Amino acid sequence: RAAKGFATAYQNDPNGPKAPDNLLKLGLSLAGLDKSEDACVALSQLLTDFSNGPRTIVGRAERESTRLGC
Repeated sequence: RAAKGFATAYQNDPNGPKAPDNLLKLGLSLAGLDKSEDACVALSQLLTDFSNGPRTIVGRAERESTRLGC
């Protein structure tokens, strides 16, 4: 349910201030559901579109991508 909520929030406002956070939380939620490939897609999208975004979010996405072997 959480993953669906974060995906919807991102789709509704893909350029908004919460977009990087929504992608990170989507990736984390998908990873928690053992959907590593989908999680990697979300994290990759975050790192591509928001590479200059909030350092804490980008850093966490980088660490999770490494942990998941993206």
